Amino acid sequence: MIKEQLQMKNKFTYQESAIADYILTNPVCILDMTAKELADSTFSSSSTIVRFCKKLGFTGYPAFQRQYAREYGTKEQFNEKILLSNVTLEKAPGVLDNLYQYVIKETQLLLDNDTLRKVTNMLLSAKKIDLYGSDFNYFALQTMGLNLSNIQKPVQTFNCVNNFYISTLNPADTVSIIVSHSGKNPAMMRIACELRKRYIPTIALTNSVEDSLKNLCDYALYVFTSDEHSRIGSLQWTISVNYVLQILYVCLLEHYKKES
Repeated sequence: MIKEQLQMKNKFTYQESAIADYILTNPVCILDMTAKELADSTFSSSSTIVRFCKKLGFTGYPAFQRQYAREYGTKEQFNEKILLSNVTLEKAPGVLDNLYQYVIKETQLLLDNDTLRKVTNMLLSAKKIDLYGSDFNYFALQTMGLNLSNIQKPVQTFNCVNNFYISTLNPADTVSIIVSHSGKNPAMMRIACELRKRYIPTIALTNSVEDSLKNLCDYALYVFTSDEHSRIGSLQWTISVNYVLQILYVCLLEHYKKES
């Protein structure tokens, strides 16, 4: 998400940090500003703004602004609808409905169709799939494992490293999915390192900010994570992880139906 990218100051030059700070401090203003207006407000130039947007992964300022507007609008809509301090038994179903809609929209913004296509093709060609995660991620992966077994896809789920098992793997046969909320879970990092040594193709499901795990994997699918002080952060993460896993399963299921 753009907000999280803007907060990663170590990736920016001094001028870029000033631009990021201005956007974070004036979130509403950016919705209507031109590149020149943003440049004037940050004592930079239009070309600097364009380079800054490209550094964030956009083709230019208009693409950045459109994505920013979508993310900002979704977040504001959620904040208006979800009032956790006033949740009652009668309101709880509606609160959850809004929460699911919000998290799914946020997750969709993070999904890259090209990466999703490559990951799906990788899973389709794999003779077996290994799933790695701890705590509630492990339970989400167990459900994914049951789903995969329904389409005759050999699958195993792990919550810790098994060096002997990894030493027996054939890179041509196996694909591994590794899930980490923080992106730097020591156990998941160790697993990713061991799999990398064996040249086993890996897919990280993690947040879009922390680079540690995704830099060890071949591909990364980003999962929505809220502010660390959120009272429902773990619930949002769980919804997002399950949503991404279900997307992968549906893609594989559709191919399985065509093959049957």
